[in-house]
Amino acid sequence: MMILLTGPLALLCCYLAYRCYRIEYHRHSLVLVGIALFLFLLTAVFVGGSFYAWNTMEMVATVVLN
Repeated sequence: MMILLTGPLALLCCYLAYRCYRIEYHRHSLVLVGIALFLFLLTAVFVGGSFYAWNTMEMVATVVLN
């Protein structure tokens, strides 16, 4: 569920950083890029955790049903 929130927020931060850079607010742009990188990293962690949890549940279900 959090993937649906962090992914688009990271893309929005990238877009806003680009817009800030274009109008020469370079410090604001750097802050937004940092936030975007953090959100992209968080999204990757959520995707990896979801994959790991799904595989674990599938393995447990296979053992229980067999």
